[in-house]
Amino acid sequence: MTPPESAVSSDAPATATPPTQAVDPNVQRRTHFAYLLTAIVCYVGFGLILPLIHYRPHRMHLPEMLLIFVAPTLAFMFLQMWIPWCLTRIKQELTWELKEFAVFGVLWLFLMLGFAHPGVKSALIIGSLTNLAETITLGLIGGLIARIVREAKILLPLGIVAGLIDIVGAMTPMGFTNKMVTSHPAVVSHVSVHMPTVAGIQVATIGPGDLLFIAFFFAVVHRHKLNTRWTFRLVYSLLTLSMLLVQIFGFPIGALAPMGIGVIVANWKHFTYSREEKFAMLYASLISLAAAIGFFYYTHTHSFAQDPDGGPPPAQTASHAKPKSIGAHP
Repeated sequence: MTPPESAVSSDAPATATPPTQAVDPNVQRRTHFAYLLTAIVCYVGFGLILPLIHYRPHRMHLPEMLLIFVAPTLAFMFLQMWIPWCLTRIKQELTWELKEFAVFGVLWLFLMLGFAHPGVKSALIIGSLTNLAETITLGLIGGLIARIVREAKILLPLGIVAGLIDIVGAMTPMGFTNKMVTSHPAVVSHVSVHMPTVAGIQVATIGPGDLLFIAFFFAVVHRHKLNTRWTFRLVYSLLTLSMLLVQIFGFPIGALAPMGIGVIVANWKHFTYSREEKFAMLYASLISLAAAIGFFYYTHTHSFAQDPDGGPPPAQTASHAKPKSIGAHP
């Protein structure tokens, strides 16, 4: 027995939703490259324009003084993180990443070691290009290291351990980074990214280790499709706050701590572990912390020996001012 023809309407609208069209990888790659080029142009332009701003601090009120420090820091930190963010979004073959690393690595070393700064204008250009080359080089290294991460949940123990090690290394007298900043400030300053100055005022620097870890965390988040937007928002907010504290109070801050907190909080729901995994991570974390503290103690007692008169090591001179650093890692 069949239903009447009126019961089966051929004019009824289809309820099935059409399949979503896949995004062309080539189009997506070109879009990400366009964002990266935009970030690079903004970064270099910011580094060239900001130092040309002149003002007289003794004629400014407190709100204006705060604006001079806060606004450039907010803009610089955004641009500094935008480049590795765009760079790690681009899906490339390993061979292309290695070629790019070789090109930008040679460019960074050439700019850092092979140029004199005969004039103010050329110094601004070379300084901005050096910062850019270092950012891209270390961003590529961070992306290459992220390739070996097979599971995103490794970010939780890694963020905790790296943050604790950086706190000891950058913020305690025994720490290797703290000793390097104190004993060899010129070397640390030479290999760090400098925030563009306003009217020659000394500002904070970002160490190469921090640049590498920023790109590494971003690359892992992109590759494993974690909470990308909130990762950027939290890491940017916490690192910018750290940079402002460094500029206001002048003491170094281990940047891997706020960086790790931002990554962990943004992706907390992705961190689920079995009992065996929890114990394995605990043992590995304790061993890593013990090894790092042992390294700090050894370098503190051997590599950075005090002068017989109790003064600083001979490498430090009066002409080398101690730079303000946010986790400057030589």
